Amino acid sequence: MYVVGYPARTAVPLNLAVSLVTLAFALVIRSSAVSVGALAPYLNEVVGLAIGGVASAFYGARFVSAIKNEHLTKTISALLAALGVLILFEVAHPFQYAQVIPPDAAFLFGAGLALGIVIGLVSSILGVAGGELLVPTMMFIFGADIKTAGTASIVISACVAC
Repeated sequence: MYVVGYPARTAVPLNLAVSLVTLAFALVIRSSAVSVGALAPYLNEVVGLAIGGVASAFYGARFVSAIKNEHLTKTISALLAALGVLILFEVAHPFQYAQVIPPDAAFLFGAGLALGIVIGLVSSILGVAGGELLVPTMMFIFGADIKTAGTASIVISACVAC
């Protein structure tokens, strides 16, 4: 954002708008590789993540508009650093694909809702769609394969970004 001269408060919604356009094209292109029907076994998780993400995105947007630009920049830096550490940790200690949540429909929805709240808040503050957190959540917590996790991420992110 500094390279192009945008303050953080301007860069966040601009980045989100670019994410929305990217998601629209990705959903069209990806639908030929993985059908949205492949999400059926993960419907509870996807709906929970989407509802939680949409609900918390409002708070994230309110936070972005209320906080001082200097504090917003520090918050964005801290969140990006935390994501970087998480990625490096996963490289050093690879996670296994496994459903760690019991396969009860209500529990899956509740876990999705809770995780969606966190992911929606973080992604709205960063001005991103959330795929960097949604894909690992779908894979490592709910046991989805990479293609299904990617498609779920696009569907959820489109809901949150709108």
